[in-house]
Amino acid sequence: CIIHCAYQPFNNTNKNASVVNYNATKSLVGYARNNGKARFIYLSTQSAHSDAKSVYGKSKLEIENILNQPNEYVLK
Repeated sequence: CIIHCAYQPFNNTNKNASVVNYNATKSLVGYARNNGKARFIYLSTQSAHSDAKSVYGKSKLEIENILNQPNEYVLK
């Protein structure tokens, strides 16, 4: 099982945080899928939804959309 709760915050000095977070999570999910990990659990937020206005909520939702296998879970 992999539990993913890391997140690089977006701020004025780190404007590409969303890309970094997305790519890092995609890589980690790929590792889990390719190495037979039983479960992948991603800790997200209630801010992640289709009407999200914040960069945080939008980027978390984008990451949630990576997780589409039966053994991949999103916790909010």
